[in-house]
Order: sequence, then structure tokens, then C-alpha cells
Amino acid sequence: MDGFRVLQIDADSVFEKLGIRPMDVLKTVNGEHLDSPAKAMELYQALKTSSNSIEIGVERNGREQTL
Repeated sequence: MDGFRVLQIDADSVFEKLGIRPMDVLKTVNGEHLDSPAKAMELYQALKTSSNSIEIGVERNGREQTL
């Protein structure tokens, strides 16, 4: 497993505010690879209460980007 493809983003959601778009593949969050559903949920829970900045690595249209 090498990330999670985003199929839909709700308007005004935190994901939209982070710059994530439909069809992006989320690869990393703050340098941690998203390589399992458990890891994704663990990071999501930790970030919900975090006041730090968040760095997300995505693959968009075949290119790696950092948001």
C-alpha cells in the first residue's frame, strides 16, 4: 500500500482547506508514510487535536507535491 486516493472532498472541509483535491493520492503526513489504514487513522486522530503546522505529501496528476 502506497497512500490513499481521495475520491471526493466536501466543500468547506478541513481537507479542502489543506489544499487536497479529488483524485490526489495522500502519501505522507508530516513525513510519516501512509502505508496502512491503521497508520492513516492513527495520524488522523493525532492531527485532529494538533495546533502545529501540517505537511502533506500528495501525488497529483502523476507528480509528487507537498502541501
